[in-house]
Amino acid sequence: MNRRKHFFPIIERRTLFWAALSLVLMLVSLYVYFIGSSIVNVLVRKEINQEIAATNSRISDLESQYLAQQNAINLAYARSLGFEDIENKQFVSSEQVLGKGLSVRDEI
Repeated sequence: MNRRKHFFPIIERRTLFWAALSLVLMLVSLYVYFIGSSIVNVLVRKEINQEIAATNSRISDLESQYLAQQNAINLAYARSLGFEDIENKQFVSSEQVLGKGLSVRDEI
């Protein structure tokens, strides 16, 4: 009687085959999942970069509009809206003296 000695004497070859096949199938499934999630992440990142570019463009437009409107405001425009110079100027002081809040003082 000639008996071969197995590397794993307790576990049968059939059991080892199914365990190895299950492991390979699990690894292939994980590989496909991670490749799919990588592709989705790349697409999402591309969309986000496009949204960032659009937002930066909108911000640039708003800044140029702000600067144009800021430069349009001058003394002549203010007077055309009805603003006038005042003779008696009063300033508010932020100095607090022993519990007093803001005070009005006359200055020329």
